Amino acid sequence: MRPTTPLLLLLLALAGCSTLLGTKTIRQQRKFALIAQPLRLAQGASERPYPFKVQLRKVEVSRLYDRDQLVSRLSAYEVREDRWNVWASRPSDMLTITIERYLADSGLFAQFGREFLDQRPDYVFETTVSAIECFASEERSAAHL
Repeated sequence: MRPTTPLLLLLLALAGCSTLLGTKTIRQQRKFALIAQPLRLAQGASERPYPFKVQLRKVEVSRLYDRDQLVSRLSAYEVREDRWNVWASRPSDMLTITIERYLADSGLFAQFGREFLDQRPDYVFETTVSAIECFASEERSAAHL
C-alpha cells in the first residue's frame, strides 16, 4: 500500500460520515428594497401644476439606521443589527428616490427637482427620519418609522 492510500481512505470515510450526519446549510443574506408604486390621482378641478419651484433635499436618516443592515429593537435601550437581512442600498437614498418619484409623477409643481443651479426655489422639501427599525419581543412585533 502506498503512503497516500490510508490518507485517501480516511478522507473518504470522513466525507461519508459528514453526509450521514447531515451538513450545515449555508444561510444567504436577504436584500430588501423600497419600491415606489405608481400614483393614482384623480385630478378633478385641481389647479395643477401650482406655480412654484420646489427643491427636494436628500432625506436625512439617523446614522444608526442609515446603514446596510436592518436594525431590530430588542427593548427601549437595546438594538441589534441583522447581518442576514440588509438593505439593497442605504435607506436615505431609497427614501429620497421614492419621494422624488412620487412628487415628480404627481405634477403638483411647475418645477420640481433636486438641484436648481441658476435660480432659487420657492420651497425646499426636507425630511428627517429618526428611526427605521423592527421591534420584536415575545409579546408583539411591529415596524417603526
